[in-house]
Amino acid sequence: MQTEDMKDLYDKCFRVFSRETELAGKIAALQEDLWKGVMERDWENIEARLKAVDALGAEFREAEAGREALLAEFPGSGDEKSRFYALVSRLSPESRNKLTGMYRGLKFECLRIRASGGALAGFLNEARTLAEGYLEAAFPERRGRLYSSQGTQLPPQSRSLVLNHRF
Repeated sequence: MQTEDMKDLYDKCFRVFSRETELAGKIAALQEDLWKGVMERDWENIEARLKAVDALGAEFREAEAGREALLAEFPGSGDEKSRFYALVSRLSPESRNKLTGMYRGLKFECLRIRASGGALAGFLNEARTLAEGYLEAAFPERRGRLYSSQGTQLPPQSRSLVLNHRF
C-alpha cells in the first residue's frame, strides 16, 4: 500500500476505535450508575437507566459493525484479531503502537463491562429469587398453578400487598 493509503487506513481505524472507546466508557459509567441505583434501592429510576444502557449498547453494536467491516476490507485470512495485527504490521511503529494500545484498551474495557453486567444480573436474579421465596413462604396460597375448567392456566388471585418496611 502507498503511504497515503496507509495514512487513510490509520485515520479510519483511529476514528472507529475512538468512537468505540468513547461509547464503552459511557456504558461503563452508566453501569456504575445502575449499580448505585440498585444498591440505594432507587427503583423509580432503574427503568430509565436500563433504557439508557440499551440505547448506548445499540450505538456500540453499530460502531462495532463498522470496525468489523473496516477490518474485513483488509485482505487476509483468519479472525478479526489476526486481520487487525496484519493490518497494523504495515503501519509505522508510532501508528502501530497507538492503534494496538487502543485495540487492547477497548478489549479490556469490553471485558470489564461484560463482567460488571454479569455480576449485576446475578445479583438481581438472587434478589428476585429471595423475594419470591419470601413471598411464597409468607403467602403459601399463592403457590402452585390453578387451571380453569377449559384447562387454561389461571393467574393467582391478586391481592394487594403493602409493606411498610424494606426487606
